[in-house]
Amino acid sequence: MKNREENKPPVASDTKELLRQTVLEAYREEYKDIADTWRNLEGKAQGAIAIAGIFIAAALTYIRELSAQTGVTDKLLLSIAVVSLVASVVCSILALKIREVAAPPMGEYVDGLVAHLLPIEDQAELKERVTRFFHDQATAWRDMKREADEINQLKAKYLWRGQLFLLSAILTVALLTVLRIWVEVREG
Repeated sequence: MKNREENKPPVASDTKELLRQTVLEAYREEYKDIADTWRNLEGKAQGAIAIAGIFIAAALTYIRELSAQTGVTDKLLLSIAVVSLVASVVCSILALKIREVAAPPMGEYVDGLVAHLLPIEDQAELKERVTRFFHDQATAWRDMKREADEINQLKAKYLWRGQLFLLSAILTVALLTVLRIWVEVREG
């Protein structure tokens, strides 16, 4: 007899409870992915700033070597590279900008919702309010997720622009270097 009771399918309310818990757990897991994406974007933006900083330092060294005999092409290419590097840093800093985002509905938020439910003694009212309890949490998770996704997309957009400017600067410096080599070969 005991085995039959253990094998019985859960009643509808147990199934609904399980489904609600599954939804909340899915949001918690999704939040971890969103937070990882946020950290990855920030790390990449910091890396872009560091690389651009190194190139800016090199450009400043190169500028010290400029003379009246330095060709217009060299000066133009160096100017384009420096402007691109500065634009890369600006875009990367914009990707790092601190933005306010809704906190995930954990800890205090859930504690506050539960605190309102605990004093209820009427089982019918409690059952209805528990259903809203899950709905409120799911809504808060959805709102937080939407905000965080929008901010991650904005960060990614600035980071991509910064990377394009960095690539532009690297290619410009490479072109400048190749031109300088050919001038030296031709003159030497």
